[in-house]
Amino acid sequence: MSKHVIAQAHDRIGSTMPVCKQPVAVRASHVIASMECAAGHPRLTRRGSIHLLLALVLTFFFVGCDDSSSASARSNDEPSVESSSSVKRDLSSSDGKVTERLSSLGGDAEVNSSSLGEQFESGNSSVDKVNCSVFLEGETRWSWDVPKECRFNPDIDYGTMTDIRDGKVYKTVKIGLQIWMAENLNYADSVKTPSLKGKSWCYDNDEKKCDVTGRLYTWGAAMDSAKTGYGYNFSDSLVMPVQGICPAGWHLPSFEEWNTLLAAVGGKSTAGNVLKSQTGWNKGGNGIDAFGFSVLPAGEYGGYFHGEGFFATFWSSTDSNRVRSYPLNFYYNYEYAYIHSFYMEEGFSVRCLRDDSKGDASHEMVEFSGSFNLDIDYGSMTDSRDGKTYKTVVIGSQTWMAENLNYADSTKTPSLKGSSWCFNNNTANCEVAGRLYSWAAAMDSAVTGCGYGLRCALTLPVQGVCPSGWHLPSFDEWKILFDTVGGETVAGDILKSQKDWHSDNGPDSFGFSALPAGSYGLGYFHEDGYATHFWIPDEFNDDWALNIYLARSGKSSLGNPSNKDYGYSVRCIKDEL
Repeated sequence: MSKHVIAQAHDRIGSTMPVCKQPVAVRASHVIASMECAAGHPRLTRRGSIHLLLALVLTFFFVGCDDSSSASARSNDEPSVESSSSVKRDLSSSDGKVTERLSSLGGDAEVNSSSLGEQFESGNSSVDKVNCSVFLEGETRWSWDVPKECRFNPDIDYGTMTDIRDGKVYKTVKIGLQIWMAENLNYADSVKTPSLKGKSWCYDNDEKKCDVTGRLYTWGAAMDSAKTGYGYNFSDSLVMPVQGICPAGWHLPSFEEWNTLLAAVGGKSTAGNVLKSQTGWNKGGNGIDAFGFSVLPAGEYGGYFHGEGFFATFWSSTDSNRVRSYPLNFYYNYEYAYIHSFYMEEGFSVRCLRDDSKGDASHEMVEFSGSFNLDIDYGSMTDSRDGKTYKTVVIGSQTWMAENLNYADSTKTPSLKGSSWCFNNNTANCEVAGRLYSWAAAMDSAVTGCGYGLRCALTLPVQGVCPSGWHLPSFDEWKILFDTVGGETVAGDILKSQKDWHSDNGPDSFGFSALPAGSYGLGYFHEDGYATHFWIPDEFNDDWALNIYLARSGKSSLGNPSNKDYGYSVRCIKDEL
């Protein structure tokens, strides 16, 4: 198994998560684990059972459908549309599935397919041409035998568009101010598009499955790396929008554009339920598909195929670093959808967004409420440069700020000019979660000479942008903190604040109160509610420096490399006397 697959599985599972005891959405390695620990549970690898079921379904189809309906289902009147179908992933844990369903929809979503131009002509669903009741009656898990036409919401008036490269026709839908493909891309011509060669797949290498769920692409293929130069281990200076592998007039959605969609349908916390298809998800994980987006659990490829029926993942054009990007994730047992970074070499689905779609700035804005542990006896310190007062906390032998730095005077500190930000450019977020600084700003480059494209030989400790008597903590000092609270495997959870994290707040046992302050990069604000990063003075190379990473899942990373121009938080540690 490749190291990327193992790392990917670790990201999805979390290092302390017990196997087969929680209804968690896991990926590659947990599928194997569930097979080993759930005796008697249906296996993904039981081909004989699957073949038998397939034969029964096909027999039922031919008995239940007359010749005219069968012919209609294959009629040339309905062009072949490569769609995002649901794929299934057989996990052992089904108890505890989120059962609270969405009672009312928030947001500003609009479903309307009228007057949208030649490429968005009204197109009635083809469900009436297929006897879908024959395929869907009694369905409890994903089946590849159900035509994609039966997976769309029959109450939605879809539009259509044609990919002139291969003539395929796709259903489209307007949600809010955006116009989306309502099914997954299935473009495969590696002669016209060399980026695709060896970098896209049909599930189980079965072309018929691409007709249902579209293809799975690496990030480089989705970005059309041969044309754009963006791909694994090389992504820099992205100019949005990126057409990538999408048809002319359409593009690969950015991180912000995915967030715009989530906000339009009522927010991240319920988007999974709202956007997932009404059928096909395993273990009762179907959604209500309120807007016709029809997310199907298409699974993924990461050295082998897995996850059909259990999850769906869609690439964005926004990278996290040179080996990771930000896809949008949906799980069978979660009502929310979330964006998290994964390896670019994974095979995920692609949904395209029309170029004239608007509303990028309207995505869900996080307003941090802030949280301190009321059982902790905090100290305080005042930054003499601007008079701001910060809570402090003693953890082991170290004294830390218990909140993120929020120093912004670029006159006194020229290194800050244009190199620090409040999340979403909202000063209220700075008051609670502190500022996001480039590495050069955190290091106070005007004093130290450190920055992007430069390698500096430093003597620790480095005060950087911290107040007098405090400094930017080094890798070793963070390691001491992690060891003090129980080690890297638990620190990511223990140090998190008791509020503001999406669904997974921490106990904040030591009063460190790490907020999910997100990050800034490539002109966009990312990861709010899901992650936080803290700069350290240690460099990776001329363009990259190291940071401390804490994720919603409880995962943590000491010395995670990132581009020096990204905006991350700063926590200061008191100088030793």
